[in-house]
Amino acid sequence: MRTAIKFIGIYIGLSVFLLLSWAIFSYPNIPSTPSAWLWVLLLAIPLQLAFEFLGDLVWNNKATRFVEQKTATQSFSLVRILYSVVLLLVFAGLVIAVSYGWHVFQP
Repeated sequence: MRTAIKFIGIYIGLSVFLLLSWAIFSYPNIPSTPSAWLWVLLLAIPLQLAFEFLGDLVWNNKATRFVEQKTATQSFSLVRILYSVVLLLVFAGLVIAVSYGWHVFQP
């Protein structure tokens, strides 16, 4: 019973946090009906899980393991930092490209 209550509490807390974050970033276009707010609340955890999966794919690939193995003996590695910065820039570029494409192809 405690596990179920803990899971529900974590779900609600994470959902509210994601809901508030989403509302802040999409300020002028926030939902106006209770059903729209309910959908946002229900979709918070699946979106979180999807982003966790995406992050796992990005940070657990062959290139990441190769860089980690080559720099495992060093506590500070410019190669590791450079790899992470390049990876984040590529991901940011993809997000910007998708956002641009979304605005271009919408009527």
